[in-house]
This record gives sequence, structure tokens and C-alpha cells, in this order.
Amino acid sequence: MKHRDSDVLGGRVAPWSMPVPVRAAEFEPLWPQHASLAVETDLGAIASFGVTPQGVAEDCAHCDFQLLADYPAHRRLGSGRAAFYKGKYLKGLGRTPLAANWAECRDAWHGTGHMQASAAIRELVVTRYLQAKGLGHCVVPCEGILVRRMSPEFRRSFREYAAGEGLQLAPIDHELQAISIKPADFARWSNFLWLLVNAPANRDTVSDFGWLLECYARGPHRPRPSADSCTPVTIVRAMSDAMAQAASNFKAYFLAGVYWGSFCNNSTMDGRFLDLELPTVLGEGRFYGVLPCSAESSGGRLEHMHTLGAEVLDHARQMRSTITQVRRRLADLEDRTSSHLLRAFIRALRDEMDTVFDEDHWVWSRHRQRELMAWMYEGVRTPRELDRAIEGMIAEGHREPPGMAVTWTPAGLRIAKPEPGVRMDIHVPAGHVVPDGDQAAAERTVVTQALDELDALTAVDELLSQTHVWLDRITNTVNPLQQRAPQWNCAPKSDDRRAS
Repeated sequence: MKHRDSDVLGGRVAPWSMPVPVRAAEFEPLWPQHASLAVETDLGAIASFGVTPQGVAEDCAHCDFQLLADYPAHRRLGSGRAAFYKGKYLKGLGRTPLAANWAECRDAWHGTGHMQASAAIRELVVTRYLQAKGLGHCVVPCEGILVRRMSPEFRRSFREYAAGEGLQLAPIDHELQAISIKPADFARWSNFLWLLVNAPANRDTVSDFGWLLECYARGPHRPRPSADSCTPVTIVRAMSDAMAQAASNFKAYFLAGVYWGSFCNNSTMDGRFLDLELPTVLGEGRFYGVLPCSAESSGGRLEHMHTLGAEVLDHARQMRSTITQVRRRLADLEDRTSSHLLRAFIRALRDEMDTVFDEDHWVWSRHRQRELMAWMYEGVRTPRELDRAIEGMIAEGHREPPGMAVTWTPAGLRIAKPEPGVRMDIHVPAGHVVPDGDQAAAERTVVTQALDELDALTAVDELLSQTHVWLDRITNTVNPLQQRAPQWNCAPKSDDRRAS
């Protein structure tokens, strides 16, 4: 049966996506209702020559072009191993046409087209943990997984690559691969940057851009605006509100004791975290430093310590880069259009961005960022040195962790590795140890035990069966957050003026 790629747009295909043929694949679903999603990319179906019949793309998955505001990755044009299909976002269904890095040996970790089964399990486990905490709305949830044995040829080549890189794969990743399943109700900022660069400067582009921008910034839990109701004011307000929501979500991650590991281009426009495969779950109630280091080393350098909660400052830096690029691309689009009406709309949109995202907006203002971090750590015992550390991060543009500004001591916690070859050494401020509560310890332990046991399994049926068991245990062990995750009130000055 033909279908359209479905998302927040009600069945429309996003203009930053392209069709990719898929075929049925022998993946086993965790949940029976996901059996129809067991597919893999079929690039061979794109004939070298021919005229494609109308309607063929309706049976395809759709991968999304991306243009990062910063940290561009060589020959990664977008979702190289993920696509939207039947209203879901499938990661690990094979190489897409956007995997231009497929022949780059130095980038093979991101060019295989597959998702390690351990990574899919982590997306599923951390989703269940946050849902039990009452924070499922803060992420794009992993709703299920599909699993199969790797083919002999792929298994052999992947093992050889991992051995050559000195990576110690978990037993599960020696044998199995997976596809994670998420709702297709999001877009990334990088999708819009790509659209601004590549779309023609006509009425459809400009009207679509504004409406899509407001739709995706609002997210799936707020009413979708009508095209007639979209104005430069409502569009930019939705952008600013989405950035504030992202800050509030980082507070929720901090309170729940979740560190994501990788942050570049990994949040949605509406502020939810999307790529959940590298979580470190520390549990609720303590202030931690997280030190990534080689799994084979005795430890990392303390100046590379990452302070839980301070990730929001790097997100602010990413948003500054995004705003700057959107402004530039809109100026280019304005120059390219011959319509006086479109020029007027684009100019109004740029003017509104200048008004809202001015020097006093929190993504730019050091003063507002100090307020943000004071709110982030409100009610949590933190060392005095942290203020100096945070001030250093703000002054340096948030590119580096606070490092040695805080004196750390090992916390003595055993945490499951977020990925093969990497472990997290967990620290607490020296002389500032807060006793670990029994409930927090139990919650951290059940997550660690779940990942440890599931990482050791190599049979598909046993993995799926035990995954059900551990998800139920997490649900039964983890309690809702002790305090309600607050919303940060960071309304821009322009809104205050309008209200008056």
C-alpha cells in the first residue's frame, strides 16, 4: 500500500528531504506493531539510467539534508543512516544517498549505515528511565527497536575495523545490529539552514519556510498554526520560546542525572534531545563531574572534566551560530527574490529577529547566562569554585569545560560505558560530598545492570525477551522526579514591550 512520509506536517514530505528506496529486511521487532518497519535501504533500486514513474517516491523512506551552523563534518550531507518512514524515524536502516562519507576510512564509525545494537538498547533504556521520571516529554522517545544478526561479510569487516581502531566491542555488537524507532514529529535547525541555502527564492519557498519554522519550533505538543496566522512576530516568538524550552529541558536532564555525551546537532528545533545513544545515567540528587576517557586507560585529564548542567552553555553557543547563519541566509534570500512583497516579508522577519535576538537575549547576554546557571543549580549544593568555572566558560564562548577551576575527587561509582572504547569516570567536588540516597542508588544500579546484561547477549530472541524484562524493572524501580522540573522564564525584551 502506498503511503506518504508522515510527521508534524500531517503527511507532507519536508522540503529538506529526499526519497530513498527501501526493501523488506529480516529484523525482529521488540513490539509486534513495529514489524512493518523492518526495512533497509535499497540504493540498487536507483537505476543508472531511466525515467522514474510518478508516485514511486511515495513508497520510499525520506532522508533529510542538514547544514550545520558550526562543526561541519566532512562529507556528511545529512542523515546518512536514518530516514523517515511510515510516520517514524528509523536510525540504522542502512546507508542513504546522504552518506557521502561511505568511502572515508577515517569516518567509518559514522559511515557503515548500521546502528550498533548496544546503542539502540541505550536509546530505549534511557527513554524508559526518563519516562519513569516523568520527563519523557523532554526527549524524542525511542519507541522500540528492530534487531537482527549481522551478515557474515559485514560482521567480519566491522570487527576488523574495530580491532584496527583499538575499540573493544561489547559482545552484542560483535553479532547484532539494530534499528531504533522514534516518532517523526521533529526537525533540526540544520534542516532549515539547508533549506535557506538550497531553495529557490520564490513565494512557495518563503511562505513554506515561515510556516514550517513556526510549526517545528512549536513542536508536536502545541497547536499547529494556520498559514494565515503566521507573521514575523509569531515565527520569531516561536523560535525564542523553543530555545527557552531547550534550556528548561537541560535543567530536567540535570535534575534526573543524565549526561548525553554528544551535543552537536542533537537537539530538535522545539528543544527536545534527539540522539539518545550515548547516555550516562547518574541518578537524581547529586552534583557530578563527568570525565570521558579511554576504556583501556587509567583515567583522563582532569582539565577535561565536564560539569553536569553546564552543557546548556554549549547549546547557547550553538544557537548563537544558528541565529547568525539564519540572518545571513535570509539576507541572501532577500537579494535573490524579485518580488517586492516577498522582500518586504523577509525584511520584516529579519527585523523581528534583530529585535528579539538582541544583545540582551539569553543566548547572547553574559548576564542572562549567569542568571541561567544560577537557576540551573538552584537548590543544589555546589562548590564555590563553580562560579569561577562557569564564568570562565561564559567568557571563553563555552567551547571548553570548566576543568581545574573545581577540585574533583573520584565518586567511586560504577557506570555502564556509553559506547565501546569509552567510559565515564564520575567525580564529585573534593570536600563537598553529598551522601547518595538509597533510591537514587537503586535507580542508577538498575540502569547499569540492564545495560551490562543486555550488552552481553548475542542471540536475537534472548535480547528481545530480556529487554522486556529490564524495561519493566526500570519502570518498577524508578520514581518520578522529587521536584517538578521548572520552566525557565526568559521572555525577550520585545515581548515585555508588547505586553506593556
